[in-house]
Amino acid sequence: MSALVLKDLGKVYADGRGTGVTAVKDVCLNVEPGELMVLVGPSGCGKSTLLRMIAGLEPVTRGSIEIDGRDVSRTPPKDRDVAMVFQNFALFPYMTVFENMAFGLKFRNVRKEEIRVRVHSAAEILQLTDLLERKPGKLSGGQRQRVAVGRAIVCKPKVFLFDEPLSNLDAKMRTQMRAEIARVHDQLGATIVYVTHDQTEAMTLGQRICVLNHGAVMGVGSPLELYREPQNRFVADFLGSPGMNCLPGRLTRDGGRIRFQIRGEKASLVIAPNADELPAGVWDRDLELGVRPEHIGLAAPASEEPDAVEASVDHCESLGHETLVHVKLGGARLIARCSDDPACLPKGGGRIGVILERVVFFEPGTGQRIQ
Repeated sequence: MSALVLKDLGKVYADGRGTGVTAVKDVCLNVEPGELMVLVGPSGCGKSTLLRMIAGLEPVTRGSIEIDGRDVSRTPPKDRDVAMVFQNFALFPYMTVFENMAFGLKFRNVRKEEIRVRVHSAAEILQLTDLLERKPGKLSGGQRQRVAVGRAIVCKPKVFLFDEPLSNLDAKMRTQMRAEIARVHDQLGATIVYVTHDQTEAMTLGQRICVLNHGAVMGVGSPLELYREPQNRFVADFLGSPGMNCLPGRLTRDGGRIRFQIRGEKASLVIAPNADELPAGVWDRDLELGVRPEHIGLAAPASEEPDAVEASVDHCESLGHETLVHVKLGGARLIARCSDDPACLPKGGGRIGVILERVVFFEPGTGQRIQ
């Protein structure tokens, strides 16, 4: 088990004009020994470039990469003791599963008996024992992905690198493979850096998540920390399906209640019983209120709930186990999550309330959270 440390890591590509294109901006990240760290972000955010820099497939423009306390920033890929699992499996079609898994060991001059032991051990972990004599063309997509993982396992690297390994699989197979990768990590206790653009993969797999955007780190923490306490508006919107609702406005007092007056609208939401429960520095200024869909309470049109506000239900999306309700408050829009059928909310009418303890505030300009 090894630690991975990235210090002020940057990557700039030449653009022919002398200015260059920055793909990775001064990334600082510590991956603990045995940790499964997920790099997540939208397409083009620099996550795969960052992974390739760790692997040695992309040269470092600035900063350093340390594995187990050793600076490998300029070390050739073969000497970094890392193993990478690619998006497209990269299996040799004319080789058997055994031969594909053993390929890297042969180039390291590992003894035949040791190769056999390592391959069979990895095959047992990945449930590939009965498939060792098959060729990739006779395997399913999930089986081919397990072979690619097995080829990395047999090398016993200090760090495993996964570059969107499940993106070519269908939804059901992705769910199964997520469980497989989590199980393998638990068994091996390996240090893993896993790249994905799928926030569901990030939330279910990662012990910690690093959210990237435009090559910069936007937030690092456990899945629940980032989901419940997002460090900025980008993290709040990116993590979650759907993301966090954000509304611009100001706080106002209404007798014993505190309301959030939505900018440009007549509607205001009751968000707190008293001022003691609000963070400092939120009064007499423009703010953005953030609230998760599941933390918006819904009430029937005929309800006498005093904290509810008249709203218009635009439409509902039933997902079986839950329903997403799209609500309009004048020109403002919110998405609420219901655990059952909101039959009491016919199209064109409804009332809405906000659960206080999960409301957060952001700076309207920078998008940083107000602590």
